[in-house]
Amino acid sequence: MNTGGTEKLPVTLRGTPAFMQMKEERDLEECCRNCDDSTTDVSTIRIAAWRQLADKLEEIATGLQADLAKGGTEVQYQIVQLNTIEDLMNEVLLDTKLKTRLYDGFIVPATITGGLFEEEGLLNLTDLIDSGDDPLKKDDIFPFYQTLMRFGSEKYDTKYMVPIMGDLTMLIYNKDLFGDIQVPRTWGEYKAAINDLKKAHEGKDIIPSCTTLQYQPRCDYCSLTTNVHAVLSTMTQGAGSKSETGGGIFFVKEDEDQKSATLDPIFDSPFYKTIETLEDMNSGSVALQYDPAEIKSVALQYDPAEIKSQLFNGGKCGMMLASSEGIDFDNNPSFGVDHMPGSELIYNPVNKVVETCTVNTCMGDTVEINKQERLVNRVRFLGHQNFFGGVSRLVERSKQKPTFEFLARVSRVANFAPSNPIRRSQADFLSNADLKSVIENEEFQEVIPMRIPQATDLLEKLGSQTFEFLGTTEGSESGREELGYNLESVYEKQIEQHDGARAAVPLSIFQKKSQGTFQPNESPDNSIPDGLRYSGWALSGIAIICSLYFALWTFKNRNVRVVRASQPSFLIMVCVGVFIMSTSIIPMGFDDVIVSQEGNDIACAVQPWLYSVGFVIAFSALFSKTWRINKIFHNPDKFKRVKVTAKDVLMPFVCLMSANLVVLSMWTYFNPLQWTRKVKGEVDILGLSTPETYGLCTGEDYTLTILFSGLLAAVNITIVLFANVQAYQCRNISMEYSESQWIAIAMVSIIQVWFIGIPLMILVVEDPPAQFVVRTAIVFVTSMSTVLLMFLPKVKYLRDYKQKRAMEEAKRQERSRLAETMTDYSHYASNAASNISVNNSTAEEGDMPQDGAGRSGRQGPKRPSYGLEGIKILGHPGEEDAQVKIIKAQILAAEEEHKALRKRLEELRENIQGVPSNDSKLSGRNSDWAENKSNGNAGDDSNGMGQPSDVHVNDDSLMT
Repeated sequence: MNTGGTEKLPVTLRGTPAFMQMKEERDLEECCRNCDDSTTDVSTIRIAAWRQLADKLEEIATGLQADLAKGGTEVQYQIVQLNTIEDLMNEVLLDTKLKTRLYDGFIVPATITGGLFEEEGLLNLTDLIDSGDDPLKKDDIFPFYQTLMRFGSEKYDTKYMVPIMGDLTMLIYNKDLFGDIQVPRTWGEYKAAINDLKKAHEGKDIIPSCTTLQYQPRCDYCSLTTNVHAVLSTMTQGAGSKSETGGGIFFVKEDEDQKSATLDPIFDSPFYKTIETLEDMNSGSVALQYDPAEIKSVALQYDPAEIKSQLFNGGKCGMMLASSEGIDFDNNPSFGVDHMPGSELIYNPVNKVVETCTVNTCMGDTVEINKQERLVNRVRFLGHQNFFGGVSRLVERSKQKPTFEFLARVSRVANFAPSNPIRRSQADFLSNADLKSVIENEEFQEVIPMRIPQATDLLEKLGSQTFEFLGTTEGSESGREELGYNLESVYEKQIEQHDGARAAVPLSIFQKKSQGTFQPNESPDNSIPDGLRYSGWALSGIAIICSLYFALWTFKNRNVRVVRASQPSFLIMVCVGVFIMSTSIIPMGFDDVIVSQEGNDIACAVQPWLYSVGFVIAFSALFSKTWRINKIFHNPDKFKRVKVTAKDVLMPFVCLMSANLVVLSMWTYFNPLQWTRKVKGEVDILGLSTPETYGLCTGEDYTLTILFSGLLAAVNITIVLFANVQAYQCRNISMEYSESQWIAIAMVSIIQVWFIGIPLMILVVEDPPAQFVVRTAIVFVTSMSTVLLMFLPKVKYLRDYKQKRAMEEAKRQERSRLAETMTDYSHYASNAASNISVNNSTAEEGDMPQDGAGRSGRQGPKRPSYGLEGIKILGHPGEEDAQVKIIKAQILAAEEEHKALRKRLEELRENIQGVPSNDSKLSGRNSDWAENKSNGNAGDDSNGMGQPSDVHVNDDSLMT
């Protein structure tokens, strides 16, 4: 893909990390020079691989690039070739250790899995593998390779590698050369077959066994090392790879603390037997015909592929232990295949000796040897040149999936080893029936190759010293013991150095992880404890019982005044809402400890429905009363009694319920809640502990989950705030039974619980027990505050009223009894009792059910079933008291009288001004009066109305 005017990069790059660094620097300079140009964003993904695999990888990369481009994804794959397997291993490990991110993915031998894992360089591919469009299906990949995809406990099935190429070790033999010779089933028969082949083809250019001829310089995974492991495993692994010894060349002593377990190499009796077996194999080869100086030069003439193509395919090899790849089965029907031979002996790690196999110590089959049935421990061993693909954990998130898709396609279509497939679908194309039978046979136990850190160094030492011993030393017990001692010293020293530098993660841990026997420390899954769960459900039960009890109490006392005043239908409505709200606590206590995934999904889906619907039903009744009462605050003269009808409740109920149902329906349809587990905090890359997880209800799109939950909360919080404002505005209205006060307290309680509880829910979202406590508290307090504040005052009032009536009745009866004993005053007593009966009755009309006849024997009026309903207004800040109205009327009358007197005074002044001026006396007095008035002393000489006291106004003066 041409980007920014630069030349198209080749899919395959032949170079080293240094070359790649220079390449990146050059690309960066080109990018800077052309940063103003319009370019296409192309992701470049670099895959490190062995050069012998490059041609087919390049072909696959080109095809995948084209397929992704059709879907709108621009990806550039570059296959970085490394000349040798050793170079490949070293550069990938170095890149991982230095975090240089030169490679996004790599195709490497599985043996370096431990080294990559130790440097935290492997990306967990579990989700990508399980959710891919073409997943690596378990029913297609052979179980052996599925095991090697994991690195850790088999229990958690965490996958890190993609199988690319198989290398199953098997016995390949020439049927024409064997004739009637027994195909070896044990190492003893292998030795006997060598001798029989020598005798049968004496004087011919035939090599009975080509096994130990395979040698590659600087190859830590040469066939000789594979053969050592293969033979040794038949004597050390008798109960599968999950056994105590773990198979291969190591075994782990089981201690109470896994981190204190020591890794002991097995270089004693089973190793001696292994070297003896290899000596027998070597006796049938040509390697020992050369002196030590010539061994390597002669062996270099034949790498494994050449041995197969030149010697075996040429009909010169009798048999060999190797992978079937490279053998021309199609053109040579005389080539036979069988399982690798097994051992009649098994290692006892307690006594450190080899013992005869028994059904309790070995897994294999029973064969007849020398007319005796013997149990043979047989294994399936995967050679060290099995390749797997991995994705660097440091790769950018956007490149993770394209890198994995490339490796998955390689695994599916490459089939680098057609005669040694990794999939059942690939095995269907095998033409050799024996080969297909061996490949598909899963009867024998599997041996996991060495995959611990530093495996490359350990294998190199094992291969080099063993090769030198076989080529230069005459076989002897002392020689084999010396070789075992030397190797044991080397291994122990290297193990000690590793564990000393990385004391937190010793090699024994990696060995267990490689075998799948490591049991990580169990981190908490943060499930809801049973005690807490049952406590929450008990609170739910209390709220449910309370709602049912008060509903029955309301129905029973529906004719009592205090219940009629609050209207039974709306009290029942509150109970129903509280009942539904309380049931939402039950599904909150579900998790994967007690309920299946499907059950948890249903529980998650119903929780918001139960709480929201229940809340709307209960709250509508409260809000309607508050809203109706508040209308009196603005116009008190029109209302003396508040009666909230069904119509009054219907409008807010429909509005609230509609808003909630719309949000809940959209939420359920577009992003339904599902129960899922998520990892809490940082993941332990080395897998020493299981990830700490927590369960929660969330949708597939977390953003939509937040959006819908926030929208639902906003709708309900808004209406509750509005209701609290309404309650505050009518706080001064005095109502019968103080119902407005209790409604206001309930509403304030709800909003307080929400304002405290919702932030707490957000803070403890990763702590399910705390989340359950907070959510339970919100529901319980909301429910109980509503039902208790609405009903307890009424219950108390009714109880007190009944007690008062009972006391009055007791007093009346006592007085009646005393009156009856007073015979001398019978008439007086009768009248007194009658007066007491009338005057001491404080019952309000309709408070209690009345008898058909009164106490005096008169027929009482028939009471209606409900009578007047609604709360009576006792006082209102907008309603004036009668005394105030009287005083105001008096003031208004006084003001009218004052106005009349003022008018009369003005008329008098006009009349006075009309008196003749020669009346000096009157004029003087008027002058004195005027002066006194101006000085504020007119009252001292007045008649109480501001006029001079001696001025007499009569009809004549008025006439004037």
